[in-house]
Amino acid sequence: MSDDDLADIGESAESGNSSGTSSEDELVETRLGLTIIGCAILLGIVGDILAATPLGVNLPLFTLVFVAAAAWLLIWRSHERDEIAVASLGLALVFSGFLVWRDSKLLGVLNVVAIVLLLGLATVRLSFARAHALGMVEYLVALGKTFAAALVGAIELVVDRMNWREVEQQARSRQVVSVGRALAVAVPLLAIFTALFAHADVAFSNLVGDLVPGDFGGLMIDLVIVVGVTFVSIGLLQAILNGHPGEPGEEPRKERVSRLELAIVLGLLDLLFLVFVLVQIRYLFGGKHLIMVRAHLTYAQYAHRGFFELVAVCALVLPLLLVADWLRGGLKRHRDPLFSALAGVLIVLLAVVMASAFQRMRIYQQAYGLTELRFYGTAFLILLAVVFAIALVTILNGRRHMFTAGALIAALVSVVVLNAVNPDNWIAKVNIERFHQGKKIDLAYLNTLSDDAYATLRGARLSGLRLDERKSTDCSPDWRTWNWSRSKARDLYCGSASAHR
Repeated sequence: MSDDDLADIGESAESGNSSGTSSEDELVETRLGLTIIGCAILLGIVGDILAATPLGVNLPLFTLVFVAAAAWLLIWRSHERDEIAVASLGLALVFSGFLVWRDSKLLGVLNVVAIVLLLGLATVRLSFARAHALGMVEYLVALGKTFAAALVGAIELVVDRMNWREVEQQARSRQVVSVGRALAVAVPLLAIFTALFAHADVAFSNLVGDLVPGDFGGLMIDLVIVVGVTFVSIGLLQAILNGHPGEPGEEPRKERVSRLELAIVLGLLDLLFLVFVLVQIRYLFGGKHLIMVRAHLTYAQYAHRGFFELVAVCALVLPLLLVADWLRGGLKRHRDPLFSALAGVLIVLLAVVMASAFQRMRIYQQAYGLTELRFYGTAFLILLAVVFAIALVTILNGRRHMFTAGALIAALVSVVVLNAVNPDNWIAKVNIERFHQGKKIDLAYLNTLSDDAYATLRGARLSGLRLDERKSTDCSPDWRTWNWSRSKARDLYCGSASAHR
């Protein structure tokens, strides 16, 4: 080692001691940062290799690599109480697997939302024993920090947290590190400006085409994917490693609204809901004749007019009760009999409103059949009923610290149940059964259902369905987009197609 290197190490040690941070700790953090960057670059390359649509086996494979990298970093960092982080990463892998199982686009969106939510929860530094005690604010803070880290975490790591002097000393060459950093900045910029110039001028585009073999546009897309996935991965991995303490607090909260004010608001709402319920009870048990005579509506019009409005009412009551609970202040385990009574009455009356909504949807389905909107609207209403039941036994029973965890689990379980139920296939079966009963059927809509319903639709042998126009009829698909439902549909189509040759 040269005298200059020894002098640099001495200066680094002196500066570290003067700032109160040991050079050994800085070296460990720097090595961790370099490892994060290396893992993120690997994820960027893997993401580019697997990038293809529609989503299939590619997303679970990418999630598996991401989870493996995050788990390895967590083990290396050896945090205490990382149970929630590990469980969230594992569940994210499970939900990504659902994208290989089901082909429904709407169900796929719910699965992706669940994955994003679980990656956010992976930043919570907490054991299972105390996870239930986290309130909604703590969960929202953890999610907010995760998404912020995904946007700016890479910049923070490279600019603020990395000790590049240590990297230079370990690399034994400042020039190597400087060149590497310069290229990391210059290459993306060169790619962007080269693409713009090539698009602006034909001669320059031809020159670039001669210098760069292959598809230049495809190369630029690959570069954007690698850089983008690497950038986001650095932020997410760093957020998972650093984590959010997530310690539940028990300090008393200041009362923001008096008990009288809350009682007046909830009492008036109870009165309004009671009037509506008294009116609805007549229609719930009065039958079709009473609706047509008194409401001057057909049975189908009555159902269509009210379902989604009632779902909106149910969805608005939940945040209203949560805000009211927050405004009353006090300890998390403090039980207010007056608030509990008024809110409990509101939830009981809301149960009748939900029953009315279910009745309307049943009527509407009998008249016009089942669609995705009607199916998922009903599923959402069932989830709201479960969440209100959780609120009844937690918030109104002096255990509001347990509500958020219960509601979160209910939401994740509902997505799992939807994947198991197979909504598109359910919709196809209901509508085909209606057709066999002599009722009208919307063939154009059935043709828009995903390949989750392909076998059922094919077996129904309904004239007018254009099943051969689906993407799954491509008998040579991209392996990255492999999906179980699409594969089964492809086997049915390609097998019958070859038999007719």
